[in-house]
Amino acid sequence: MPSPYTVLEILSATGRTLATVCDHVHDYLFPECIYSTAKLDSVFAGFDKLCFGGHTHIAGLFVQCPALGWDYKAPADCGYKYAVRGQKLFCSVGSVGQPRDEDPRASYVLFDGETIVFRRVNYDIEKTIMKIRKHGDDDMHGMRLHSGR
Repeated sequence: MPSPYTVLEILSATGRTLATVCDHVHDYLFPECIYSTAKLDSVFAGFDKLCFGGHTHIAGLFVQCPALGWDYKAPADCGYKYAVRGQKLFCSVGSVGQPRDEDPRASYVLFDGETIVFRRVNYDIEKTIMKIRKHGDDDMHGMRLHSGR
């Protein structure tokens, strides 16, 4: 995605694009970033309501909680569905091609305007590894697909 794409106050951005939207964000937003208030404050200042992004290859939600500060919810923590209810949040969609959360299935989300649904689907990992090798890419990128790392 060459530039941020905004529709109905929803921003969609990749890691590098997100870095241009949010000053000093370093491409990656991992679950442990909830302890970095300055980083999350900067990310959340870069959009109005809801932002879908990726780059970490780890699916989950970053939510600002008035009483707790920042919270991270893995898909399993919210039953793989999350009702937005007007909250401002960042949704990391995971990865269709290189999941890194120890689940080798492709990861993506669906959003109907009210609820985010995290989805996982199986795909032919061996065929994908062969394609990676055929194109001369580092074998590590193919072999990590088996473990989702």
